[in-house]
Amino acid sequence: MPLTREALINLAVDGYFGNVGRRDIAALLDNLADGVAMAVPSLGIRFRDKQAIADHFVDFLDAYSKVEVDDFAVTADIETQSVAVRFRITLTPSNGDESREMRNCNFFEIDETGKIADITNYMSGQIEAGFHAGVTR
Repeated sequence: MPLTREALINLAVDGYFGNVGRRDIAALLDNLADGVAMAVPSLGIRFRDKQAIADHFVDFLDAYSKVEVDDFAVTADIETQSVAVRFRITLTPSNGDESREMRNCNFFEIDETGKIADITNYMSGQIEAGFHAGVTR
């Protein structure tokens, strides 16, 4: 059964971004389909499966002591079961460097089970910390 507009938005905003901000990788992974993949075209990288994405988020959350995601603008399409989210992300590096704010956009494709099957993340800036583990080029 397809997700409602509200359920699609909740899956992206709370099920994905909320769990990143809460640093709850297990809950985040529960919202991902087994065959999920994630691309970050601005860095020319891809994470080919759920384990690679899990490895990425361990690396990412180790690199940043605080991750704040807010100021969401969301479009959800019930027919295609897809969600586009523009957001602000503020990253505080674990090494004590100054925080960095970016405005990014993620696109989510949802499968027939209501899980995130594909993620594309366009970043407004170049960062490398937290984007090494699990990468396929």
